[in-house]
Amino acid sequence: MTSSIKKISEMNSQELIEKYGGNGYWWFYELVLTVEDVKNVTNVILNGGNRAQHKLGFVRSEITDDSIKEVAEMLKVDNSLTHIAIEETPISHDSIKLLCDALKSNKTVLILELYFINVTDDDVQELAEMLKFNKALRELRMERNQITDRGVKMLADVLSNHNSTLVLLALSYNKITDDGAAEFSEMLKVNKTFEELQIGDNQIGDQGMKMLCDVLTTGGGDGGNRTLTFLYMNRNQITDESVDKIVEMIIVNDNLKRLHLADMQISEAGFDRIYTARGTKSMQIIK
Repeated sequence: MTSSIKKISEMNSQELIEKYGGNGYWWFYELVLTVEDVKNVTNVILNGGNRAQHKLGFVRSEITDDSIKEVAEMLKVDNSLTHIAIEETPISHDSIKLLCDALKSNKTVLILELYFINVTDDDVQELAEMLKFNKALRELRMERNQITDRGVKMLADVLSNHNSTLVLLALSYNKITDDGAAEFSEMLKVNKTFEELQIGDNQIGDQGMKMLCDVLTTGGGDGGNRTLTFLYMNRNQITDESVDKIVEMIIVNDNLKRLHLADMQISEAGFDRIYTARGTKSMQIIK
């Protein structure tokens, strides 16, 4: 990892902006960050160092619980940041809890990314609890983690009963099976605001795909869904056994705009039927 000639903790607002700001981002890449570094950054943000910076990202860096605590305290009062990203930067369960506690009352963060940081079901429990109170977050992205069907159940429950503002959930490259797909199917029956589900690169088979198709085939009343517009299922264990249900869903659902089915076990003949079912609709199907 690299370090700057002048410590981040010693930089003034303009120096921080010139080195780590730009294009709307505060971006800290491949750094070992001390609590003093992060405290200086959060102070600059809170003091209006650059209102054009709306995203705070820590990527492939090292950051402590005490440093995350500084970020969490800032989020309780800041009204400028709309996007928090922690990518390939391992943080503890305690750090995730600190962030979630702060986000319960935050009204400006719209996107939270926790990418490839070993998020577990226990961490998801904190995130689900946060979503019961947070009414601002629109996108939650947690690709390449360790989330199983247990974590999915917690997320589906909160999206069914407590939260109608989150519209995108990205959980590709986790450990979700047909049971997790069933939880999402039940959620989609009652949540009429959710728009995009990304669950590619998991362990979902034909049973899970069929359940999702069933809820997307049924009308927008009880037991059906007509608000989902994007469904990412690529690189799951789905075969020609699901084609009948996929075709039926495509014929009757006019709201779905993008369906990802790439790198699965569907034959060319199966895809021919799927594309024929689409007809002249604007739905994008990716194989």
